[in-house]
Formats: sequence, structure tokens, C-alpha cells
Amino acid sequence: MPKSFFMDLNKDIDGWLDLKTDLDKIREELSLGPVKMPKKSIEEVNLLLKKSKIS
Repeated sequence: MPKSFFMDLNKDIDGWLDLKTDLDKIREELSLGPVKMPKKSIEEVNLLLKKSKIS
């Protein structure tokens, strides 16, 4: 996300910065996994895209 867009969200949405700062903790409390996909999953998706000639 471009830095300028991020700062606009922070200005426009009350609590945005707190949410972004605490996102991993909040997700853990909700028994959700991390936002970022595991490296192995990213590699698998990239392989599928290459084989399907999408990327």
C-alpha cells in the first residue's frame, strides 16, 4: 500500500493506526492465522500461476 494512501486512511478512519499496529495480536485473540501466507503456500501459488501461464 502506498505510504500516502496509508496516511490518508489514518487521517480518515479513527483507530486505523492502532488496528494496523495491533493486527497480529487481534488475529491471534480471534484464533486466526497470520495475514501473510506461509512461504511454502506462496511458492505453490506461484508455481500454479506459472503452469497456467497467468503470470
